Amino acid sequence: MACGAQALGVCSEAEGNSTVASGDYSHAEGLGTLASSLASHAEGYVTQASGPASHSEGSGATALGVYSHAEGQSTSAEDLAAHAEGFLTRAQSFASHAEGSGARAIGLHSHAEGQLTRADGINAHAEGELTHS
Repeated sequence: MACGAQALGVCSEAEGNSTVASGDYSHAEGLGTLASSLASHAEGYVTQASGPASHSEGSGATALGVYSHAEGQSTSAEDLAAHAEGFLTRAQSFASHAEGSGARAIGLHSHAEGQLTRADGINAHAEGELTHS
């Protein structure tokens, strides 16, 4: 524990400055990170892992869903098994995947990758630049 690191959950670990590991078996590391759910892991700068078994890493990454994973800068994985990576990406639905810059995966099982891509429908797939499906 260093510089305001708080390990509050059962078998949790917090390291760094202003980190909080409040979920049981959670791990927070870096600066201003929060791992607030069971077996969650937040690392980097101002990241949050609040879904059970979620993982956030980078700067401003947020993993909200169960088994979700957000990595990069200002990314958000918001539903069960959602995965967002890159810069300003959002994976908003079950098993959705967004990667790149400004990509949004909105539909169930959707996949958006590239720059400013958007996958709206169920099983939708968009990739490239300024694409939409």
